[in-house]
Amino acid sequence: MPVYNSKKYVEIAIQSILNQSYSNFELIIVDDQSDDNSYFICEKIAQHDNRVKVVQAKQNRGAAAARNLAFDYVQGQYIVFVDSDDTIDQDFLAVAYSYVNDNQIDCVKFGCIEEYFNSDGKKAYSKECCLTEQVYDTPDTIRQQMVRMELIPLFGYLWNTIYRASIILDKGLLFNVQYRVNEDFDFNIRYFKYVQRMQCSSYCGYHYAKRLNSLSLSTKNNDEYYELHMMKIKEFLQSFSSIESIDAQTMSDIFWLYTRFVYSAIQRKTANNEPVNTFIKAIRSSDLFAIYRSVHFVDISVKQKIMILILRSKYEVLIHGVIHGISFVRIHCPFIFAVLKR
Repeated sequence: MPVYNSKKYVEIAIQSILNQSYSNFELIIVDDQSDDNSYFICEKIAQHDNRVKVVQAKQNRGAAAARNLAFDYVQGQYIVFVDSDDTIDQDFLAVAYSYVNDNQIDCVKFGCIEEYFNSDGKKAYSKECCLTEQVYDTPDTIRQQMVRMELIPLFGYLWNTIYRASIILDKGLLFNVQYRVNEDFDFNIRYFKYVQRMQCSSYCGYHYAKRLNSLSLSTKNNDEYYELHMMKIKEFLQSFSSIESIDAQTMSDIFWLYTRFVYSAIQRKTANNEPVNTFIKAIRSSDLFAIYRSVHFVDISVKQKIMILILRSKYEVLIHGVIHGISFVRIHCPFIFAVLKR
């Protein structure tokens, strides 16, 4: 658990772990030089439970560096990540162990419960994001499922995943500290190169808090958003031997993700009152957009068809109209936006 200025939430997050019905675990907390009371809260808890180890980073370098530091202290066979403002159900680790105790699974992916909180801290909306119970044990089915999970989205997250520690430690997998966002996706892409058998679980025991006062991607990291999300698309495409080898459904799924990312990137620039016409032209002249034009989409809804047709259209005024609609809903009806954005 990386911790930085989480004094409002960290004790509840830690207690949800210590209250697990499965007790044979270690909790490694890395405080990233918090300047509130977070470190002392963690230290106080550690004094009363020897399963808790608190490490303090020498300097504030972000969650990626904090997680890398935690790897130096890992002794267990499997690794689970929990964020310092989230919670897990009491049977989360017991369910996780039930999947990995036969030592045949390299990775388990769970669903989660997204919980949206108002600026006053009250929960306003929650939604279960679930996976179908299934094992994937061939390279093609694993790659296809990686894309399907990201549509939810559940692939890129760390905290809904059980990792085999030996893969991470023996292969020297570390988080890229240059990424301020999407370092989790980048880590997962590299980890999944070594996954031979993956279990998807229908269990949803992780509570992922999305707080209104921190939903700031429209202004934070705005310059990097488009490049980082195009990185996702390229990584998915490159995980296959060639574009021609990708089945129609997976290709359709990848480029529906692309559609969503492009609209979101344009919307973020619009929200910041940045000029977008040049940006749209750059998108349309990119290699990815050239592939996008030729993709045959299958099993898509009317909403998806309309958004794809407009993005492919030469009439930029249509794109602007959609973007203004998205911006209005995102700003004035954020919980409706959370439902509709999928």
